[in-house]
Amino acid sequence: GGHPVLAAGGTQVLSGSSVSAGDAAALLKLARGGEVRVCPRTSISVSTSAGGRDLQLGMGTGAVETHYSLAASADSLLTPDFRILLAGPATFHFAVGVDAHGDTCVRALPGNTASLIVSEMMGDGIYQVKAGEQVMFRGGHVAHPEDLAARDCGCPAPPVNLQRAAAPPPQPPVIASAASCSIQLAKVEGHGTSSKTPEQGGGV
Repeated sequence: GGHPVLAAGGTQVLSGSSVSAGDAAALLKLARGGEVRVCPRTSISVSTSAGGRDLQLGMGTGAVETHYSLAASADSLLTPDFRILLAGPATFHFAVGVDAHGDTCVRALPGNTASLIVSEMMGDGIYQVKAGEQVMFRGGHVAHPEDLAARDCGCPAPPVNLQRAAAPPPQPPVIASAASCSIQLAKVEGHGTSSKTPEQGGGV
């Protein structure tokens, strides 16, 4: 129970630590199975219950996605305004996002079989997000949620075209300079007489 979570690359994340994603999503692989995807520019705190079975995640602005199954245990995700309860047994494929205005979206992802219980931190409102639902809560209240059909919630799709366009440019200069270096060396060696060869070797 001491090492509840493995980050991408096999890093062990101890209870009470935090995980931050940069420009790319970070992946938390759970020792019990499944994973939590921390979306770009999002930080979450990770802690476990005494027995190590129940997970508690805390987040501010940003988004996370859950991709795991629970048996007879319950996890919770805390946002600035809400406590979201994930109670098993069920499979949880959910996205939760909090924008700069504090509006909170909850979206069921494909393969989800669970519902979530969203309760207000500063009030007594409770809302059940059903297995296929997508909703937006505004102003820290669960009353009058908006349908999220047209909005995105969770990690953005990786910008494949941008990554492809951005990746190659740094490489050609390196290849070119390496090639020109070897050409220069070849020229020097080609022009060099037998008397210059030892001098060159000493320089290198």
